[in-house]
Amino acid sequence: MKSFRKNFDGFLRWTCDGFVVVFGLWSVLSQAVALLGGSPRLLGRLSLLVPLPAAALLLWIGRSSSRARAGEDLQPQPPLEPRLRPPHFPALVGAAVLAAFYALTGSYVVFWTAACLLLGYYYLRCVRAPRIRLDGSAAPEPLAAELAILALLAVVVLAATLFVHRPQLDDSLYVGVATDVWDHPGEPIMGRDTMHGVPGLPFVSPQHRVRTYDVLVGLVSRALGIKPMAAAHLLFPPLFGLLFLAAASRLLRLLLGRAWLFGLAAVVVLLLVDGETVVSLGNSAFVALFQGKAVLPTIMVPLLAVYGLELVSGFRPAPVMIGLIGLGWAGSVSLSTNGIFLGPITVGLASAAAWRPDRRSTIRLLEAVLVCLLPVGLGLFLRRGSVPEAFYMTSAIRSSWLYVLKWSLNWSWGGSLFQPFWLMALLGGWAFLPDSARRRWMLGYSWLFLLLCMNPLLTPFWARYVTSSISLFRLFWAVPLPFFLAALLTGPLFAGSRRWKPGLRPALMGLVLLGFALFVPEQWAISRRNGAALDWPRLKAVPNFYETAERMVAATPRGGTVLAPEAVSAWIPTIPGHPPAYAVRRMFLDQFGLRLPPGEYIRRVTLLDYVSGDRRRLPKEEMNAYFGAAIDDWKIRSVAILRSNRWLADIENFLRGRGFRRIESPSRFFRIFIDERNAEP
Repeated sequence: MKSFRKNFDGFLRWTCDGFVVVFGLWSVLSQAVALLGGSPRLLGRLSLLVPLPAAALLLWIGRSSSRARAGEDLQPQPPLEPRLRPPHFPALVGAAVLAAFYALTGSYVVFWTAACLLLGYYYLRCVRAPRIRLDGSAAPEPLAAELAILALLAVVVLAATLFVHRPQLDDSLYVGVATDVWDHPGEPIMGRDTMHGVPGLPFVSPQHRVRTYDVLVGLVSRALGIKPMAAAHLLFPPLFGLLFLAAASRLLRLLLGRAWLFGLAAVVVLLLVDGETVVSLGNSAFVALFQGKAVLPTIMVPLLAVYGLELVSGFRPAPVMIGLIGLGWAGSVSLSTNGIFLGPITVGLASAAAWRPDRRSTIRLLEAVLVCLLPVGLGLFLRRGSVPEAFYMTSAIRSSWLYVLKWSLNWSWGGSLFQPFWLMALLGGWAFLPDSARRRWMLGYSWLFLLLCMNPLLTPFWARYVTSSISLFRLFWAVPLPFFLAALLTGPLFAGSRRWKPGLRPALMGLVLLGFALFVPEQWAISRRNGAALDWPRLKAVPNFYETAERMVAATPRGGTVLAPEAVSAWIPTIPGHPPAYAVRRMFLDQFGLRLPPGEYIRRVTLLDYVSGDRRRLPKEEMNAYFGAAIDDWKIRSVAILRSNRWLADIENFLRGRGFRRIESPSRFFRIFIDERNAEP
């Protein structure tokens, strides 16, 4: 325990670097195999070689960093400030006024202009502050009591990943890839649509073929002999939860110094209670760590921010940091296609914020810029191969770019009382940091984020060429805002004040976090109002719906196709050995529309709405003919109907007339019909 405490920062560094190196190397390998048309079996064999270069690379990183730190010790260091700087109250007042102004008026242009002027003024005042000391001198090694609190936070995070269940229908795509790896280990990775069974139908879009984390889930589940859903929902989330604690601790020890553990507790609470919107920061954290797109903002963004800070600050050799950043970006892309742009934006902002006007920092910043330009090549390559209706790379909303920007802001940071706190953290969280160098970094990060990502004049560029209008909100993931808000919440207990007794601070911090959790969020991320359920560790799906999907997969005759409401059909692709689904999700049908046979998009949407009870687009007799043609053309052999469907009797009579028979359903919400007379032998 004592040796662990004495080298706590080294442990955090090795944990994070080890993950980035191993997962980054595997990501590069898997992306190459996928783009070249290789199979999961080939990738699995090549993956056995990854530990060798990973170990060699980690050994080189350790030796290079040790030599650099040894040489650094012989050079003059920027002095530690003799005492903690007092909070900057004028800046805090300005941040609060601007956040309240936007909440009350919604006047974005005025808010944005004033915010840029406020942060720009204070940034220029401290741009010549000393470079940040990253040698751990500002954050002492943790005491035994602090390690006990860290262990308690680890239990909370693990419980959130295992006992909180908030199903995500996107698993039909993500776990569907892992299931396809399980079912077809000899076929090209993501070489075809894994859901609908239409001959020649490609995967969703070319850029998704570099999102290979789900392939890893499939390989691991196949190696362990467990279901892909079990690996995705029960095995990986706890590991990512522990990795989050390491990444978050690294960033907070750099920013908050001796207050890092208070900040970590604040970040954990913030991510547990932020359930304001479907894609809020809390809903993209612990309750969703079974998906790669949640790991990206929760773990990779803080890590890449640390790497960008370390690169320009010169704490470790430039080749080491460039290698870690490159592998971190590859891992980010493997987790989510959003990593294509979030990785370089995060590193670029963190690096530029650490710059100060001297030759050394300028050279390091230029190196960071070159590293950030590399992903542009991959983005252009994938964009060139995109289909015309590519969902994530084209603009979908053209009416008002200001509306798109404000909608994205509300969608990411909530539109209620939570949003002013996020804005205050962005504009004023730096005012509580312990020294001017760290204040400059957070100031620069926030100011550049405002100038680039929240600029209404640049919104058309981001939406048209980078994110699409409907995904513009993901730009707001490029700033580690929970850590900025943690600085704002913990600051009053530390900055410029020695009046608090050490034993009183934890109690006061607990009261602050409890008050925030009770009175600020409209709904917690772990609450039932947010669609979350507390239960023993299990698959993160609605049990009745998933069991219905399993029953249909087991009962569908060989060669048949499944037709069911989206609540059931979304889980069909996640079950090993599943038949094709006639319509998995309306969202996917919209993306596949132009690639389906003529008229097939309308027919699939029509039948999906019909069995879901949402709409009957044609009169009864015409609808029966429409239904019958789909059964004949696509061999629909099993159908689930919502019991509350207003046309239930008509559909049931039609199916019985076509030779379908009703079988027992595990859910009282659905009736299942099977056609065994026309099954393939």
